[in-house]
Amino acid sequence: MLKLFLDSPEDIPWDALLFVTGDINYGGRVTDDNDRRCLMSTLNKYCCMDSLRDDYKYSPSGMYYAPADGKAEVYRDYIDSLPLGADPEIFGMHGNANITYEAQESNKIIETVLSIQPRVASGGGGLTPDEIVLEKAKEFKERLPEELVPSSGLKELFVRSSEGLIPSLSTVLL
Repeated sequence: MLKLFLDSPEDIPWDALLFVTGDINYGGRVTDDNDRRCLMSTLNKYCCMDSLRDDYKYSPSGMYYAPADGKAEVYRDYIDSLPLGADPEIFGMHGNANITYEAQESNKIIETVLSIQPRVASGGGGLTPDEIVLEKAKEFKERLPEELVPSSGLKELFVRSSEGLIPSLSTVLL
């Protein structure tokens, strides 16, 4: 449909393009009304007559734009110049949105660290969580079979191929 719209001999039917893209192609996947409004606002910013101008910028800083027609190297250079992390402005948000995001991520990390920290056992003489884990590890280690020594096994199981690899079974056994 996009190709059909863009190849039409008349002017590009922007309203139809937005309707097909926003309401038909993606609309069925967007269930929240606020998300739909966000989708349509974003589409209006990128799918408009102004976006065809060479000086059209997608963000206030002017960092994000569609490079003018040129060789592939022009596009590669532009892409290489973009920051690795997406600034909030590319999503139409204020720079403070990043501060909120980073604060939320920091809180999640702190909550996770606190949730896995060992708890102090009460004075009832029981084992602490760390002591329980160490005791289990000791039990598991005692139940392990003896280590397989290649020199005491079947020699043909450890013959290396021309690439220097041993058979899969031997790798698993080791």
